[in-house]
Amino acid sequence: MFSFCSIMTVYLAAFGFILFVLLFGESEVFEGTVVETCHWLVSDGLCAGSSWALRKALGKTMGGRVEKVCNGPNPAMQLVYVWLVMGGYWTFCVHAYDLLGLYMSSLHRVLLPALMLASIASWLATCWSDPGAVTSHNLDAHLEAYPFDYVLYVPKPCPTLGFTCPARSKFCRVTRRRVARFDHFCGWMNNAIGENNLRYFVSFLAMHVVLTGYGSWLCFCIVYGELTRRGLWGVAFEGAGGAPVTMTQDWPLMTRFCMFHFGPIVMLGVFLAILVIMLGAFLGYHVWMIRDGVTTNETFKWKDHRRRVLRAAHAAATGEDEGQGRGEADGDSEDDERDVGCVGTASFSVGNDDGKEKAKRLKKQKTRAAAADGAWAATGVEQKYGKGGGVLSWIPFARRLRLHRVLGGGDIAKASPRAPKVDVPATRNLYDKGFRQNIAEVFSPPSRRAARELAERATASTAATSSSRQRKGQRKGKGEGERR
Repeated sequence: MFSFCSIMTVYLAAFGFILFVLLFGESEVFEGTVVETCHWLVSDGLCAGSSWALRKALGKTMGGRVEKVCNGPNPAMQLVYVWLVMGGYWTFCVHAYDLLGLYMSSLHRVLLPALMLASIASWLATCWSDPGAVTSHNLDAHLEAYPFDYVLYVPKPCPTLGFTCPARSKFCRVTRRRVARFDHFCGWMNNAIGENNLRYFVSFLAMHVVLTGYGSWLCFCIVYGELTRRGLWGVAFEGAGGAPVTMTQDWPLMTRFCMFHFGPIVMLGVFLAILVIMLGAFLGYHVWMIRDGVTTNETFKWKDHRRRVLRAAHAAATGEDEGQGRGEADGDSEDDERDVGCVGTASFSVGNDDGKEKAKRLKKQKTRAAAADGAWAATGVEQKYGKGGGVLSWIPFARRLRLHRVLGGGDIAKASPRAPKVDVPATRNLYDKGFRQNIAEVFSPPSRRAARELAERATASTAATSSSRQRKGQRKGKGEGERR
């Protein structure tokens, strides 16, 4: 029979891996690795498998219903969040809350629930807030707030809504709305993150970093206080060789002792510490994007733009055709309908157009992998390192890293030992206005200011028109009086 500590250790390891996969599985760094595969299985594969099984067992109607649920907003990840938060808080209240007043100020008995309520309030605000839906009524304000840079955004009609797409907006295929300054769709919120609720989302991350860090610190302080109160730091235990040792001299002994006597508190503290690291990294990533004046959606767009510029510069330097060696589907074309999300948007379907998109994406990955293998063979070091990286050939990620190091950087899918080095000028980001201004735009959306300015202009124009008509009427009345 497994012990409680073993079960909790496996649980924490599995949860940490799943959370890491959900947060970072779509990153280019993990393209072609088991992390990307697990991300697809957790986000899209589960729904795809359920749909396929139901279609086979119950017919196409039931499978179509599952697809509709998975492709649209659903509260699955919200329920997971509620379970994690309330489960952690219940564990702390049962095993540690009564010990708060013994080893630290009683103020923590009030501070912890208050911080808990504030964190849940930030989550609810993000869930239920309008992300900044673009409609015909506020279209002019969004067009005024975000001018086109003609690099990432050019004027074009929205095929779904029929009006001109404002710059930095994107049609979210999950919520079925065009969202201003679209960042990503978050399954934990079951809502798109855009111009109007990005401040709530950043506040949510910051509050939960503080909450998890504070809770982890409380757990370890309580365990330390219990060990001190019982005088266990100086107690001698029988060591491995029979010699007496104290817990400060034998850390594995102290770990086993704490896990046995304070298992729930210790495991909760470790779990919260893992969350601090992951949520802190996610918060830092968003702060970094705010500093540079980009969104999650725009990071993909900028990567695609840099690839195109680098390919054009390379073609100009070598005299080759820009499309030569690029492959049928290089995947570098700008795709405004790219699904972006921390959990994924279930952009699959069985037997429809989305399934074709998935097949195209797999074909692009195979084309890139074949190009990387060809570049590896062209380096002339195949005899030294082995074909495709030797024993690591089954891991595309490791092969790409080794290839990247041998070739001295660059785009590995287009690398060549004879390719001349080209200098590509940096493209200025029109929407990067400095860190302070970028932060101010997060908490005070520019479209609101633009809407007020447009309303003031309309009011002033109406007043000027009314005044002009009044003056004309006065002059006309005066002229008629003189003629009389």
